[in-house]
Amino acid sequence: NRAQRKTLELHPIVRDYFSAEFKEQYPTDFRLAHGCLFDYFCRSTAQRPESLTELQPLYQAIWHGCQADRHEEALNDVFQARIRRGDEHYSLERLGAVGCDLSAMACFFEHHWSKPAPGLSSSTQWYLHSEVGLLLNSTGQMADALTVLWTAFKLAEADQEWARAANELGDMAGLYRHIDLVKALEFGDKTLSYRQKIGEPIPYTVTLGGRARTLYLQGKVQEAALEFEKVRLEMLKIGLPAILTDGIVNIPVSVNVAAYRLCQYW
Repeated sequence: NRAQRKTLELHPIVRDYFSAEFKEQYPTDFRLAHGCLFDYFCRSTAQRPESLTELQPLYQAIWHGCQADRHEEALNDVFQARIRRGDEHYSLERLGAVGCDLSAMACFFEHHWSKPAPGLSSSTQWYLHSEVGLLLNSTGQMADALTVLWTAFKLAEADQEWARAANELGDMAGLYRHIDLVKALEFGDKTLSYRQKIGEPIPYTVTLGGRARTLYLQGKVQEAALEFEKVRLEMLKIGLPAILTDGIVNIPVSVNVAAYRLCQYW
């Protein structure tokens, strides 16, 4: 009678022991078994689950997919396409599933964010480090976040992906703004140099605004005001609404308001 069947659960330590034994002695069967479970969880779950509970089978699918050495499928077809829903970032923006996403990212690493699974492309490694860095920051692990973001930057730089490299530098500048304003300005200036090399006006203007904020937080009000004026002129040049007020050089309060408005706009 199926209704009378009971589920048996092993202690996690015992389960891990036999899993390691299985993987060592029968590696091909190990991957095939996890591949079957990966396919099962992918097929048995709605294409676009709405709640965090409904998403759990897809998070399980990622783990099984990585154990089956199907990392690219797990990342592209499950995490990005169905959990994050592309640029919608559904799991984060709608559900706030920072912990679940971070656990999913851990499946793609062999050791604590420092050693990705073998066989991953440099572009995939960059994406993983970039995502992990931002997720670690969201959980308050700022030191680890900076280390991982630096790795993401070096991967992007090695691939000559200058826009990605600039994004990582900008993220690090933003994190340092909370703990070390000197480094925040240093990384902000590096970001600006990359933005100028790329020649994209909107990211350059945003980075310029971040530099102005850092100067203001350092107490350099006059310099910050001049930088905010540069931001205003850049926005006018590229056809964006000039949200920064005129005449702010000698009015510190207005500089602060301008910084707030810039952050709010972006």
